[in-house]
Amino acid sequence: MRRVLIIEDDLDLLKKLQQDFQQDNIEVIGCGNNTLAMQAIANGSCFDAVILDWYFESPEGDPDIISRTLLAKLKENHFRPVFVYTYNITDFNEANGSGVIFPQNLLRAFDKSSVTISALKTEITQMLNNNLSLQLASAYRGKIGNNLEKVLFELNELPNSDIARILKVIVGESENIDWSSDFVLNL
Repeated sequence: MRRVLIIEDDLDLLKKLQQDFQQDNIEVIGCGNNTLAMQAIANGSCFDAVILDWYFESPEGDPDIISRTLLAKLKENHFRPVFVYTYNITDFNEANGSGVIFPQNLLRAFDKSSVTISALKTEITQMLNNNLSLQLASAYRGKIGNNLEKVLFELNELPNSDIARILKVIVGESENIDWSSDFVLNL
């Protein structure tokens, strides 16, 4: 593990987590508020794992709405495991049972009152070391991106190619394509 994103609104705990991870030469992106967290997720920062406080900046009436929003943004932008580190483990488990929008095999929850930071680091390391898809994702993400760029340039050189349609397929907007004349299908 080289870099971890920590999203925690208890600034004393955030500082403690940062210090503990940095002692093991792990770079930390620490976010103590929603604005910083959204920026870290959106700017394409590379990190190996995310630690998320479940009731992060809890608004009245809907205490987990910001955490749910952050999970949705993480799912859109990063194939990384999320470790919910919270005093509200029961509430998280109830919310998770009702459909938290994140892949279950990449989501783990730990109670702050019973799991030490050291034990949390051990759990994160074990998951990163034992999950082949996470290892492959890290190893091949850059290569896939570079190869995709090359393919797009090559496709753009072909006569009658519609690069916009190809890009829509890649980014998941295929419902806006007339499939009867789509370049990819007629290749």
